[in-house]
Amino acid sequence: SKEDLASLPLDNDLYQTVLYKMLKGNIPQDLTDPPANGEYYKSLCDFIQISNTKSPYIMSIYLAPRELLLALFQNEKTVKKVLAKRNEIHEALKEKEREEKKTGIKSDNTPFRTEKSQILRDTVIKMLPLNFDINFIDFGVSSSNPEDYE
Repeated sequence: SKEDLASLPLDNDLYQTVLYKMLKGNIPQDLTDPPANGEYYKSLCDFIQISNTKSPYIMSIYLAPRELLLALFQNEKTVKKVLAKRNEIHEALKEKEREEKKTGIKSDNTPFRTEKSQILRDTVIKMLPLNFDINFIDFGVSSSNPEDYE
């Protein structure tokens, strides 16, 4: 699990400490809105997922926070494009749900979501750093609003 990464044995005590601090963060639990002065930092575990399913991945492009997208793409303009595409897809999913409610006809949304996942995948793959292993990314979309994760 991602929490187990903090106890990954390294040959160097300094590296071990840095890894532990990166994965655990240093925001006290009682501090709900830490200042953005660099004194506090979030746990890296808040930004990654490790799935033990048939297709393990580290991050969901659809729900990744802005900070993780920026770390991946290293370009604010690219991050804005990804966020815009996610929001466009979310709106299309919501519109489909509204249509179903209006007509009273419930359909299997799997092909529609698969199509939207493919659109997200095609958009993002063109912007990824060279030699990036796309197997670490989940391109699936859901009814969750990606803006809630930004």
